[in-house]
Amino acid sequence: EEAKLKESVKELRGDTLVNGMPAKMNYKVKVTGITNKAENLETWAGKPLLIFYFSATCGHCAHAAPQILDIAKEFAPKGLTTVAVASGGNNKSGIRKFADNAKFDDTINIVWDESRQFGELYSDGYVPKVYLVNPDASYKEYVAFESEKDTLKAEIAALMEGKPEEYIDFQARKMCEMAAFIIESYLLLIDSLRCERFIDSAEIFSERAQAWNNERHFYIYNCNSESVLSTCKNVKGDLDIVYQD
Repeated sequence: EEAKLKESVKELRGDTLVNGMPAKMNYKVKVTGITNKAENLETWAGKPLLIFYFSATCGHCAHAAPQILDIAKEFAPKGLTTVAVASGGNNKSGIRKFADNAKFDDTINIVWDESRQFGELYSDGYVPKVYLVNPDASYKEYVAFESEKDTLKAEIAALMEGKPEEYIDFQARKMCEMAAFIIESYLLLIDSLRCERFIDSAEIFSERAQAWNNERHFYIYNCNSESVLSTCKNVKGDLDIVYQD
C-alpha cells in the first residue's frame, strides 16, 4: 500500500525544495469533500489560499483550530480562501465532530485526505501544519503555528494587499532582530543570576533592547510597502555609487 501511494504521487511532486517537498502546491491532489463536493484542490487554484492540515484526534490541532477560524474570518473579506485538510487516518464522523467543536462555519472549506496524497507530498507526519499558498501555487509552510501565527497574519496581510517580496522580507528581518534582542537579554539575565558582575550589564542591555524592539515594532506596523521599497532603492543606489567609485 505504501508503494502504491508513493507511485500515485510521483507525477504530482514536480520540482522539489531542499527538504524534498514539492516547490509548488499541486491542485490535482485527490481529496474527499466533507463540506463540499471537491475531489481535488483545483476548485481553489489561482487564489490566495490558507491550508490547515490537521488530525481530528490531535489536541494541538483542536487548540489551533479556533485561531485558524479567526484568521480565516479576518481575511476572507479581502479575498483569502481557507481550506482545512484532515489527514488520511481520520474518518468522516470524527472530522465533522472536530469541525463542530472548533465551531467551523462556511468560512472554512473542509476536505479529507482520504487518498493520503496530500500528507505524502506536503507533511512529515506531524500536525498541525499551516500553508500559505500564493496564486502562482508557491507556498510557505508554518510548522509551529503557535509561535508563528503573528508572522503568518502579517504575511497574509502583505499577500492580500499585493505587497512585494522585499516588504515581507523587511518585516521578517525586523521580527528576527526583535527575537535576538529578547534572547540576548534573557541570556544576560541568566548570567547575572550566576554572577553579580553581570547585573548592571543585564539591566542596561534589557532597557536598550526594549527601546530597540519598540522601534522595530513601530516599523512593522506603521511602514507601508511603498516607503520600504523607496528606502531599499535609495540604499541600492548609494551602494551602486560606492562600487562605481
